[in-house]
Amino acid sequence: MMARMPRGKLRWGGSLLAAVALALISGQVALAASTDWPTYHRTNNRDGNDASANPFSAISQQWISPVLDGHVYASPLVVGNQVIVATENNSIYSLDATTGIPTWAQPANFGAPMLLSDPRFGCGNVSPLGILGTPVIDTATGIIYAVAFVQPGTYELVAVQLSDGSQAFTPIPIAPSGFDQFREQQRAALALANGNVYVSFGGYAGDCGSYHGYVIAIKADGSSTALTVFQDQAQAVCLDTTPNEAASWGPAGPSVDASGNIYVASGNGASSSPYDCGETVFKLSPTLAYLDSWAPTVWASLNGSDADIGSVNPALVGPSSNVVFQTGKNGWGYLLNTTQLSTQASHIGGEAFNKAVCNAAVSSGNQISQNGQVFGGTAYMDPYIYVPCPEGIKALQLGAGPSFTTAWSSATFHAGAPIVSGGVVWAVDTNAGTLYGLDPVNGTTKFTASIGTQTHFSTPAAGQGRIYVADGVASRIRAFGQGPGQYHPLTPSRIYDSRTGGGALGTGSVRNIQVTGRGNVPASGVAAAIINVTVTNTSATSYLTAFPTGYLRPNASNLNWTAGKTVANLVEVAVGNSGQVSVYNAAGNADVVFDVAGWVNQPTMTPGVDGRYIPLVPARILDTRDGTGGFSTPLGPGQTITVHVSGQGLVPVTGAEAVILNLTATDATAQSYLTVYPTGAARPTASNVNFVAGQTVPNRVAVMLGTGGQVDIYNPVGTVNVIADVNGWFTDTTPGGTGSSLTPVAPTRILDTRTGTGGFNTAVGPNQSIAVQVAGVGGVPSMGATVPPKAVVLNVTVTTPTIGSYLTVWPDGVGRPTTSDLNFMGGLTIPNLVVVQVGA
Repeated sequence: MMARMPRGKLRWGGSLLAAVALALISGQVALAASTDWPTYHRTNNRDGNDASANPFSAISQQWISPVLDGHVYASPLVVGNQVIVATENNSIYSLDATTGIPTWAQPANFGAPMLLSDPRFGCGNVSPLGILGTPVIDTATGIIYAVAFVQPGTYELVAVQLSDGSQAFTPIPIAPSGFDQFREQQRAALALANGNVYVSFGGYAGDCGSYHGYVIAIKADGSSTALTVFQDQAQAVCLDTTPNEAASWGPAGPSVDASGNIYVASGNGASSSPYDCGETVFKLSPTLAYLDSWAPTVWASLNGSDADIGSVNPALVGPSSNVVFQTGKNGWGYLLNTTQLSTQASHIGGEAFNKAVCNAAVSSGNQISQNGQVFGGTAYMDPYIYVPCPEGIKALQLGAGPSFTTAWSSATFHAGAPIVSGGVVWAVDTNAGTLYGLDPVNGTTKFTASIGTQTHFSTPAAGQGRIYVADGVASRIRAFGQGPGQYHPLTPSRIYDSRTGGGALGTGSVRNIQVTGRGNVPASGVAAAIINVTVTNTSATSYLTAFPTGYLRPNASNLNWTAGKTVANLVEVAVGNSGQVSVYNAAGNADVVFDVAGWVNQPTMTPGVDGRYIPLVPARILDTRDGTGGFSTPLGPGQTITVHVSGQGLVPVTGAEAVILNLTATDATAQSYLTVYPTGAARPTASNVNFVAGQTVPNRVAVMLGTGGQVDIYNPVGTVNVIADVNGWFTDTTPGGTGSSLTPVAPTRILDTRTGTGGFNTAVGPNQSIAVQVAGVGGVPSMGATVPPKAVVLNVTVTTPTIGSYLTVWPDGVGRPTTSDLNFMGGLTIPNLVVVQVGA
């Protein structure tokens, strides 16, 4: 008996003739390939910036995880569709990013944690004490690293497989000479670089006993138990012969530059004179040799008032990441050049720039106030540095010199370490248990959400189009994501044509095109647009990528062509800064045309009944070759036909506002194009399918229904047969309408038969069909989610076909329909947008 396949699959099949390679990208409403968040604040720069994430126009809580086995102090991490969470019970969990359900058979647990009731502790404020510092993930090897504090009193570097939580290698004890684990706490996030895991240590809350700041390097492959050790107060630059304290405890952990050099900051030392390396930023080699350091001129006063700069670890900022930004409990900001942290031989003072940041520091006018406390980490999105002050987020604009000025201050809240994702600055009010989303340019509050009681240094993480926050005291994780929007069809309108303004796009060029406020697209309230994009006058084999202006260009394509070809494809793309969409041309010259067909509103708390999508198993409603749809001859030159859509192919007679069609032109006798538009409306200056004589070309069409539930199709030149397959429909304003809203996800390649992505590593052969898992992949919710997917939007590309053929995409578990989604000739690369129901 054949085992039942997982739900949420699509079935793919071709004709009897061709072998073809496939590439499939999901989520065309979004802007970029999903970005992992494998370490604290995403990168070793500790910038906390996911520049590829979807623009957020609204948020809603998407899930709350089951209760985990301990409090959560560490930041969540995200790799692929997994959210990795460490607890104070010495456990690591893997949660499904779309549902919050654990994905491993059981969490990885490393033994009983330590308790502060143990008399060997002199102070502290976290109990049980297990995994406190944020782990780090090697995405290349699929290994998660963490430091567990286990009974009867040993710190251990532990490593587990990302795939199932199984042990990657035997835990490695961390106990260098002179190290007292009951005076040294591991709070800082781990860093991974140079083949090593870097672990920082410092004291416990209360500063009891004798301790120092340590950074320890351990081989990441587990091949050696040897420890490479840096002890900050053992360096020649430190003048105190009996030093104490100077912990390396900042929650953000070490930063690492492009050369593999390590940056850490120490907390307050015990000395007022001589200099004891407290309040110091260190630059270390990959092997932890001392390279450089800097301390503020007021280091002694900061030591004496417990106003250490070590509450925040160094962040690498600037377009070339060649500037260190440092702040701390004194609320003052310092800029250091990575090539020379201090211009003074003593390494005290000599910073590139310093200025007050938080309100208390501004009011006092000096660097020794403790009231402007900053903890955790900062975030950086050029040119802004975002600093968590006790009165809210401060945005510092980085300038020449280097220097900075305060660009804005947020509303008042007790801010934890911020991050940037989806064009929003996210930070937790650690006192009130509220998640804030702020405009990154002016600081206005865009979103708030209640997230429960927080641990002291709570910071969010991002990935898969969501924001993840630890409800730490309740031992849960909450996920917030973009809410769904409704589709609003339009009579097609040409809103851009480079032939009449701007000129062709050259090799590697990007052009920003205004979408909102044009072609009946509103000037505001728009999340995404549905645009028929055409390239023409092409001079080389190339591709075009459309993405929101101001966001990272995705590793994806929307149109592919060879020199001399005119190619069109329907594109769903989020609008970016100023309501614009950017297009990128990889090679040669190409003119670009935008015909807008509709738009998706920004999510609201009270969505209307219109614009909801009902997917269908594809059905053919027009074929002029055989009389389907009432027409049995090709369209002639200048001819328009009116096609009845409502009541056909399971589209209802009433209640449908627009439909998704796959329109195919075949048997053409001349170069021409097809225009589809609502019956009763004036024919627009727009095209949907472009073709030359003898060519078979498909394209997806989103079209509003006109008079009598009909659409018109126009052909200007020659004769051509036309085929239309309906894939689904959108509701109108009729009360009681039901259907699915559109939810954007980051474009992610989920199938590529050339590389094995998606589980297939050979071309699809003649008469072959494959079942592709879509639900639970690439940010699409699983079928077990609270709101499972009903349909997906895919950009499907065929490449290297051996002969002319066609491809059909349909829900797994139902019979293959007599329709096609892509038609192609041997040797050509052809893309097409597909909107398809997922199998149950």
